[in-house]
Amino acid sequence: MVYVIIILMRKYVDIEKQLKKALLDSGMSRAEIVRKSKKQLSEAQLSYFVNNKRSLTLPSAAILAKILGLELKPVE
Repeated sequence: MVYVIIILMRKYVDIEKQLKKALLDSGMSRAEIVRKSKKQLSEAQLSYFVNNKRSLTLPSAAILAKILGLELKPVE
């Protein structure tokens, strides 16, 4: 059981890294992302995320992914 949890945690980090890379590569400012999220995200929240201080909640990550044009797909 512990082995499964470790694998799931590693996959979670991979998703987090991909989301962070997409955010940084987007060229959008934090203010622009906040505007596009209709203030569902905050600049502070994005700053903490980018600077590895905090993770995003799943709803926040979903909002950010939508703004960045990303979607979750099964691995083939």
